[in-house]
Formats: sequence, C-alpha cells, structure tokens
Amino acid sequence: MASVAQRAPVAPLSPIKAIPCVPGKACETFKQMVKVKDEDVLSAKWACFYVGDNPHSKPDAFKTEYSGPDEFFLAMDGSSARTRGGIRPGIFVNRVLGGMPEGYSGYGPKRGGLEEEINDPHFNSDNSPLVTTFDDLGSEIRFMGFDYKPDERGKYDVLAWYREVRIRKSTGRFEEKTRSLRPDGESTHFTGECLRLK
Repeated sequence: MASVAQRAPVAPLSPIKAIPCVPGKACETFKQMVKVKDEDVLSAKWACFYVGDNPHSKPDAFKTEYSGPDEFFLAMDGSSARTRGGIRPGIFVNRVLGGMPEGYSGYGPKRGGLEEEINDPHFNSDNSPLVTTFDDLGSEIRFMGFDYKPDERGKYDVLAWYREVRIRKSTGRFEEKTRSLRPDGESTHFTGECLRLK
C-alpha cells in the first residue's frame, strides 16, 4: 500500500487504475475526481483514506447530512495558498463528503496541542470560538481544532470539543481523534493511510 513515504509521488495524471489508494468507496470517488481533473485533488499534496470506520459510521454528532462511506480528506501545504487574513498556516485540509469537497480550512499558524491548551492560560487569548493549530513534530505532523463554548460572561473559554489528526511521515499512516468534553460527550478514533500526490 502506498504512503507519504513512497519513493515517488503518485502523479494525478498517471493511469487511474494504478493509483494505490486504500480500496473501497472512497478510493473509487478519488479516482473519479482524478479522472475529471478536479481542482481540489490537483492542488492537494496528500489524499488520506480511512481504514475501517470513518466519521460517517459514528453517531450523528460526528457526521453531516452529506457524509457517507466515501469520506476522505485532502491536505496541502499552507505555502500553496493564502488565508483571507494573509497568514500562511502550516497546512490546509479539505474533507470530501459524498463526492463533494467542502473547501480548504487552515490549521495554524498557532502551535500546540491539548497539553498546551490546558496549561497555557493565553492559548485562546483572542476569545475565539474556534482555534486551529499545526505542528511539525519531526517524525509526524499534527493538526488540531479546538471548539469553545461561551461561559456566563459570553467569553469563549470553555473547551467543548477538540479534534486531533497525526500523520506519520515515514509511513503515511494517520490517526484521527475527536472528543467531546460535555458530560454526556462522545469520543471517536479513526485510522488510515495518506497517499502522497506531490
């Protein structure tokens, strides 16, 4: 199976049937997008496919109306695009749901994971309802999203849930964890492999 560490990237113009993505509905959708030269696929550096369960197979809180068995995500370096504010984050991620790309969202330039969020009182100093981070950890890359709910003063300093994705550079394997911090909150854990495109 191919991975981020493969010797040569899979060029989107290579024979479509030879693209070694994880077999399944997501791989079929990806190959269809390659065939029509979908602009999101052509701009991506990685295409990441779930092995086993994907977010669609979990409770309603973790899926959308458009999610399905062909869910996968695309990732590209932040140097390839610019956010509205002019900041180049470490990575952009685009989830493909039901054959439709959602649109790239940036992770970064803020750094840090859950440990930093818990121990740094200034982690969300901008009082934002959503904070995204990106870290190059050497052997892997990590991107995280922190969703806050307002407290009784209307300040967004109560962490409601977080999502973490780690991609191992040497193998392209990834882990994705989402955890709700509500009293009745649910957690998910998914794994898969990323195919290097560039």
